[in-house]
Amino acid sequence: MFNHLNIAQADVVGASYGGWVTMNLALYAPERVKKIVLLSPPAAFAPFNKMYMLRIVPSMLFPIRFFINNSIRPLFVRRPNEIYFEQLALSAKCKFKEVFPTEFTDDELRQIKTPALLLIGEKEVIHSAPKAIDRAKQLMPDIQAEMIPEASHILSMDQPEMVNERILRFIKDED
Repeated sequence: MFNHLNIAQADVVGASYGGWVTMNLALYAPERVKKIVLLSPPAAFAPFNKMYMLRIVPSMLFPIRFFINNSIRPLFVRRPNEIYFEQLALSAKCKFKEVFPTEFTDDELRQIKTPALLLIGEKEVIHSAPKAIDRAKQLMPDIQAEMIPEASHILSMDQPEMVNERILRFIKDED
């Protein structure tokens, strides 16, 4: 995509699965990214929460509205507007056909030298927020990692002002 848009290097923000993809970009094409912002990348730093995985199995096997809603609801502390919730529900129907995120190895995390900001909701359900933050700080040489209060997995919807302010401060280099 960078080549198509004629972009040599950019700051990249990735939320959820996009955060996992952003980490892969920083790992395999570090010359293309200046800074990365990771909004709760699933399984990147800590394994999936087994209870949450059990909760989403029905929506994977039978992608009907009831099961999909049941798997999406815990991703928010506050329910987002209906249009966003609807878009997320529709994307969940085809999401499981993608590459499933896997945990990065210690060596892979050590190789990511790009300045990074990791934000995870304190009420994260997909993986352990404290474990993810601790592992990120231990292994990534240039990372700032923080928990966002009163937020779950979709922290940019639960705490939009706080998340946006933190991203802008990091990108503008005001830390």
